[in-house]
Amino acid sequence: MVTEARSTPFTGYPMYILVKKLGAVKQKLKLLHHSKFGGLQGRLEDVLKQLQDTQNALKVDPFNESLISLESERQEERLLRADFSLAAQRAKVDWVIMIPNPRVRIASS
Repeated sequence: MVTEARSTPFTGYPMYILVKKLGAVKQKLKLLHHSKFGGLQGRLEDVLKQLQDTQNALKVDPFNESLISLESERQEERLLRADFSLAAQRAKVDWVIMIPNPRVRIASS
């Protein structure tokens, strides 16, 4: 994806070509980020809201076995919050790995 954006031909002065290629790479990276993490923040907020609701219900009925097991499941889902940071770091690494040679090459056109 990034290699494709970098290999897009542009004509003009070398600095102009560099700016245009970086712009093309930026657009591809935005698409990559959105495809991997689009809606993740919303899903995390939903999980945290469900956990809060379950804990509030447990305050009313602390010996309800189904609420206790549900709270345990939702606590595990809460770990997604920590995974969010890790996933964001992985995305940064993924696009770097996709580029075979990270140096920008300016093609003479």
